[in-house]
Amino acid sequence: MAGLRDEDMRLVWFKILAGSLLAGLSSIQPAVAHDDRVSYSHKLVIQVSTADTDTQKRVLNEAAYLKRVLNNNIDISIVAYGPGVALLTKASYHTNQIRSLMLQGATFYACDNTLKNSMANKGRELELLHGVSVIANGFKQIMELQNQGYAYLLP
Repeated sequence: MAGLRDEDMRLVWFKILAGSLLAGLSSIQPAVAHDDRVSYSHKLVIQVSTADTDTQKRVLNEAAYLKRVLNNNIDISIVAYGPGVALLTKASYHTNQIRSLMLQGATFYACDNTLKNSMANKGRELELLHGVSVIANGFKQIMELQNQGYAYLLP
């Protein structure tokens, strides 16, 4: 794939990984837990650690796509840390799409370490969107979700 920019290569690999996930999991049927709540057959955690709005948009578009093609039978968690926390602030370019994904059951996590560092370094507190969960550490959250059976994607 010579001649492609790094950004284009990331998109190609992200689509390949998402397609592989979809192909490998498409035949699994929803499982019903003992308390009659439906559990998800598919679980995915996506890391967002960049402030690049194009990358953030691709993550949200792919999450919406997977929700749609899997008939909402996928538990998607998006973990933002470092510069990626900008995605989950009230100043984000993507607030409408984030809210839409939240309504579809997607979970968004913001790293508290990043929030504290932003306050210490810039002297201002970042205002997160309503519904974003604050977790102690983004790396740790991703690792814990992987231990719970979540597939991991880094765009």
